[in-house]
This record gives sequence, C-alpha cells and structure tokens, in this order.
Amino acid sequence: MQFLTGGGGASTSTEAPPTSSRPASDDDAQAETTTGSNISKDYFPIETYRKLGTDAARAIGLVNKLKSAGAEYDLELPRLVFAGKQSAGKSSIVKALTSVQLPRNYGTCTRCPIEVTTKNSPGQEWSCRISLRITVDEESGGQYSPPVIEECCVITDSNSMPDEIENAQRALLERVTNGTNFTSNVVCVNIAGDGCPDLSLVDLPGLIQSTESKDDEGDIQRVEELVKSYLASSETVILQCIACDEDIENQSIRKLARDFDPEGKRSIGVLTKPDKVDLGTEAGIISILQGEKYALAAQGYFVVRTPKQDELNKLKETGANVTAFEEARAIENDFFQYHEVGKHFYQNAPERCGSAKLLYKLSSMLQILIDEHTPVIKVKAEEALAQTETELEGLGVEMKEADARMELIELARRISLNSTEAIKSTTRDKSFWRRTVEIFENINKQVCDTSPMFQIGDKVVFSSLLNLDVKSSGYLRESLTMHISQDEFEAIVEEAHSNELILSPVQSIGGIDWQLQVGQESGSLAVRANALKLPPDIASVGVILEFNTRGLTLHKGEATKTEATLVAGCPSQPKLFSWPYNGNSFFIGVSIKILSYTPSEVNDRAYDVGEVKEMLENTSGRDFPGIRLSSSAVCQELIGETVELWKDPAYASSKTIHNLLRYHLLGDSPQSAINQFVHPRYKKLKRAVFSIITKHVNKLEDESIQQIAKLVQMEKPPFFTLNDFFLLDSRSKFQEVVESLDMNRICDDEVTEVIVSTLSFIRVKQKIFTENVIQYLLHHCLGTFEVECEKVLLDGLGLTGAKRRDDSELLRLFHEEDDIYFRRKDLKERRLRQKVAVDLITEHLEEFEY
Repeated sequence: MQFLTGGGGASTSTEAPPTSSRPASDDDAQAETTTGSNISKDYFPIETYRKLGTDAARAIGLVNKLKSAGAEYDLELPRLVFAGKQSAGKSSIVKALTSVQLPRNYGTCTRCPIEVTTKNSPGQEWSCRISLRITVDEESGGQYSPPVIEECCVITDSNSMPDEIENAQRALLERVTNGTNFTSNVVCVNIAGDGCPDLSLVDLPGLIQSTESKDDEGDIQRVEELVKSYLASSETVILQCIACDEDIENQSIRKLARDFDPEGKRSIGVLTKPDKVDLGTEAGIISILQGEKYALAAQGYFVVRTPKQDELNKLKETGANVTAFEEARAIENDFFQYHEVGKHFYQNAPERCGSAKLLYKLSSMLQILIDEHTPVIKVKAEEALAQTETELEGLGVEMKEADARMELIELARRISLNSTEAIKSTTRDKSFWRRTVEIFENINKQVCDTSPMFQIGDKVVFSSLLNLDVKSSGYLRESLTMHISQDEFEAIVEEAHSNELILSPVQSIGGIDWQLQVGQESGSLAVRANALKLPPDIASVGVILEFNTRGLTLHKGEATKTEATLVAGCPSQPKLFSWPYNGNSFFIGVSIKILSYTPSEVNDRAYDVGEVKEMLENTSGRDFPGIRLSSSAVCQELIGETVELWKDPAYASSKTIHNLLRYHLLGDSPQSAINQFVHPRYKKLKRAVFSIITKHVNKLEDESIQQIAKLVQMEKPPFFTLNDFFLLDSRSKFQEVVESLDMNRICDDEVTEVIVSTLSFIRVKQKIFTENVIQYLLHHCLGTFEVECEKVLLDGLGLTGAKRRDDSELLRLFHEEDDIYFRRKDLKERRLRQKVAVDLITEHLEEFEY
C-alpha cells in the first residue's frame, strides 16, 4: 500500500525486494509477504489495512492541510512526538517510518526539535523543503507571534537531506547566546511525493542524564523543559523510545509521559536496538511486549530493528532511495525471522514486531486522535478567529483612500462644533465658561490692585472702596432684615435645640455677602451680624451696627448701636435680648454704617499725606505766584504710573485665556477635542491637527498682545472721558470718604484734590480698560477662533485652499504608527489563516459526517 512504502521517489511497485544476506529457506515465501510494501494477512486482514490506510490518510491529510495554512501557529494540532533518552534511536525510527534520514553522529546530534511532515501527492516527484521556525529570540528571550519562518532550501535528491538538515540545525544553534547547546526553535522538514505516507511527527533532543562539562549541566534541565512543552499538549501522541539494552526502570521518559498522560491513552512504547539483547535474556523484553511488565494498558510496546550505520552506508552505495528503503525493511524482517534473539520476539508477539506494525499502529492512533478532536479543534479555531476579529476591531477601522477626505472634513466639523459649544456654553458642561469668567474676574482684581493707596492717619483709602454701595451718610443702601416665626423661636428655646441657630437668607449688599444669626445663649436671645464674603482686596471692614427690633427687649445696659470690625466669616459679638415672649413672630433689622476698610495688602505705592505734599511741592510752578497748578501734574503722574502697571495683568490674562483654549482643544485630558476626535493610532494626523490649531491660537495671542499694548497706550495722558456721571459720582464719594477718615484735618484742599481726582479717574479708567480687554479677549480670541476654526483646519489639512491635496496624500495622514501597522498586518494574516482553518475543518466534518 502507498501508505506504508513512502520515501524519496518512492514507487508503489509490489516487486520482491532485493535478495538479502540471509540464507535461503522454505520460509522465503512467507517472508516475502512481510517485507517492502506487502502486508501479511496473519498480522491483520488486508481489507482492514486498506480501510485504515484510507481513513488515516484522510484524517492526517486534514492536519497537513491545516499546517500548510499556518493553523499550527494558532491551534494545537495532532502530531507524533518521539522522545526518550539520548541515543535511544529516535532518529532511526523516524528513518524507518518515513525514509527521512536525520543526521546520526556519535553522542547527542538532535539539538533542536525537528518537525517532519510527509504528504502523499500522487503524480508528484519527490521533493523536500527545509525551513526554520523561529519562535524565540535567543538574545532577548522574547516570543515571536506569529513565528518567523526562514526558508533554507528545497531539494530533490534525498541523499543530500541529512547534510541539509544538519546545516539548518547549525544555523539555529549559531544564534544561541545564553551558553546552552540546545534551542527550542524548530527545523521543519516538509516532504511531498507520490507514495509518501501522510504523517506529522517531531523528533526531540534526547533527555540527558549527565554532561561532559559542569558548565553544560544547565542543558539537562533545558532539554527536559523542552520535552515537557511538547508532551503537555493533549493533541500529542507520545512515542516513548527506549533502547532494549537500557534499564527501563531508569528511563525518565516514562515518568514524564505518565505525568502528562496518566491513563496512557496517547502514549506508546517503542523498544529499539533489539539486536543488542543477549541470547537467553530476551524473556524480559517479551514480557514487556506482551504487556506483563511496565504495561502501557491502552497502547502497549513495539519493538523495531533499524539498520546500523555500516548497513546504511552499504544501502547508500546503491544510490537508489527506493531500493535502500525496501532493503532496510528487509534487514528488519530478516532480524525478526532468522536472528537467534529476534525470532523469539516475533514468535511470542508478532503483532508488536517491526516498523510496519508500528506505523500501522501510529496511523491508527493518530487517525483516532484526529477524528475525536476535530470538532473540538473547530470550536477552538472559531474562538481564535473571534478573538482575532475582536482585536482587529480594537484597532479601529482601517482607513481607505476613498474615505480619507470625508473623514477629515467630519473631523474639522467636530472640532469646530466642540469649540463653539465650549465658548458659547451651550452644553451641560459649563467648565470652560466658568474658567473664562474666573480669568475675567481675576484681571479685574489684578488691575484694581494696581491702584495707589493714600494713608490718612491710620486709615487707607484706595479706588476699589467705592465698589461698596453706601449712601453719603456711610450706611449701606439696604439694611439686613430678618423675620422669625413662632415655630422657629420655639425650636431654639427648647433645651434639646439650645445650640441650633436660625440663619437669615444671604443678602449681597455693597459687594459683601451678609447674614444674620439668631440663637440662644445663657437664657437670652443672641443676634449677630456676619460678613460672609468681602471683596478680595479688603481684609476687614469697620462698621457701626444699629439694631431695630419689634417684639424683643434689649438687656439692661445694652445699646442699640455697636461698633465692630468684621473679618470674612467671623460674626460680630452677640446683641442680647430678653423676653417674656408673647407668642407672636418678631422682626429684627440691622442697619450697617461702614466706617473704614483695611486692604488685604498694602502695595508699594502707598502714599501718606506728607509724601503727597512733597510731590506737590516738587511740581509747583514759579511763574504764577499764589496760583497752585501742581495738583493736576501729580494726578497725571500717578495715573500714568498706574496705567502702565495694567499691562502685565492684561498680558497674563491673555496668555491664560489662550492656554485655556489650547488645553480644551489639545490637552492631554481624555476630554480634549483632539483626544476625543482623533484616534491615538493616527499619530501623524494628531500631530498635524495639533500644529494647525497651535499656530492659529498663537497668531490670535500675538494679535491680542499687540491690541492690549494699544489699549494701555490709549489710557495714558492726555486723559479724557465722557463718562461724567460716573466720574462725578466717584469724586463725591471719595470726597466723603477722605473727609470721614481725616478726623484730624491733616489734608489741605490740594492734597484732598490729588487723592480724590486720582482715585476717581483711576476708577473710571480701570472700568473702561478692564471691560475693553475682556471684550477683546472674548470676541477676538474666543469669538474669532470659533468662527475660523473649521476653515483653518480644512485649509491646514489640505482639504481646501491653495494647498489642496489629492486623496492619496490625505490618506498618509491616517498612516498608523509602526507598532499598530504591523500589529494590524499580523492580525489580518492571522485572520486569513484562521478562516482557512475553519473552512477546512467544516468541509472535512461535512464530508465525512461527524
């Protein structure tokens, strides 16, 4: 049968093999039926063999097709693995079964897994392709997924095969840099030809018990781990190769196989070198073959006799691979028929003797394993394909040239819309607008902080004082009021609620957040006033509190007016009231008169009255005796110095607002526009968008700086304003403040004029300048960007304008980084081979109705 007579250029002829060296006998006829390609009916019915040959070829052919499709990179496929002690004859068994001649030298010659796949290809001349499958980087120890395949050679002369396989193994070992003499990378030998058996097997390095050098002792463990990695797979048929002249109890392969195949369903024993068994000691081997000792209950042991090296050399001299292969079978058959020891093996266990029987058994085992596991392999293949599809989806859709332009147009639209929503605050997320308002409030404060301060006695007057809304009398324009109901009152007088407070609603008056607090203290009703929030440039405020109540009686000795200094968040001392309570609700009102203010910081431009007088003296004119014109000059000098100080906070606000815009669009936050709308894998596109937006925002910022410089210059002398009402109102208020603070009348009219005029005009100018800067930043920076964003992106990306690009150039913007590009490439290749594998298995299952 073709199934058993494979080899280089193998023939399916049933001619008798060449005459062997054995003596002629009457048993020649029987021997003829057990050599070459003929099978004795005494061993098993010929029809059974033919059925097995067909079924095995079909099953093993599926595995070969899957391997050809690359499915072995993703799936564990059924295979035969030859394992055993060093020099146990594994490579010789491979030769006996497949006609593949592996290198055979003294000592350890197999130093890496050698994977042999033979395929029956009717009508095709014999050929062998040798390649390397690199799964591990020997320098770094890193794993290649999928493995790297390096082609070595394709040969058509089987005589050169051992040398080429040895060259391939040497090429692998030359890469080893960790001091070991072995590698887990694989030499792949793929043979095809008319008459070749359909087989897939792996010859592993032999297990080592000792090394020549102490430096090589690490090889013992490395080879064992390598062997374990192959035996662990449930898809592996384990061939335990043991030499007959070795003590079977000391064979480590038996324990390893038992560890991974406890029931022995996929393990089979192969005894080699039976010609080394001395006459009279063969009973032990026979008991093993008969299953009486060291039983492998499921599969048992076989014994094979492979040619010795001198016998192989003699066969090689014939120059005909077919004849050599058949002669090897004849040598083995002669041993079991006529050798004084070999014939005893055959007589007691004929079905366990010879490579032909072993091949039949292995084919049967492999066929059963494949048939049983094919449905499971299909499920695993489908799961692997689904996982690959998921990973590909995780990389995003691969951009096509036809879609690149529309994708970029949509990107520009999305980023533009995102900026509009943030600037106009049209979504639920108001964070951008809140931060914008904070920036505008900050510039107002910083500009106000540049105002000169004038110290009159121990009090200080400065421009932002008039932000407090007070009457000419010094009282707030509104009083704090509070109504307390009967229920509220009863709650605070109960013992269990003695520590509770009733709080009035917060009232914002004069730039300060006010609140009244009512509670019980020592059997009395205690009322406090609290300045919850003061303007940022005022640390404390001196006030007179005048209480106006209905339905309550002040404690004896308590006055209705109390002077206090209030700091933000710290209530005044309590005003105590007594009762009997008449059961009605009562009213509490507090009028607050502001006496003085303490700034949060006294800047280096604080002038006392003496310094103002000195400035007036230094600028007084000599041409007009008796006429003092110096106050105007002093005012202009002080205002001019103040205006110059506005430049830095205005520049800082411009920088901050543009940085806010940059961060919203280009920041590293996941919520930034660039991170929302540009996939991380498109780094080239991300860089382009980043550059386009950055350049445009930088341009707007440069224009803002130039405009702010112009606004500052416009506020410098000569001074002019049409806002007479605001100016005169400010003058009147500052006049009152100065007069109320100048208790000792140390300010003459000219000093008073300098203080009042300077602070009044600065207050007007501060308001105008701050609003101009805010309006410019709001409308030019933010507004202009909002309007121009989409067009700038379209032009910058080459979608419109003079630098319009064609589709192929636009596609380059979607070029993925190398790691993603190669990852996608690998996944697509994996998906292709996995689809092929699923299709092959499905077709196989449907054809043979599993």
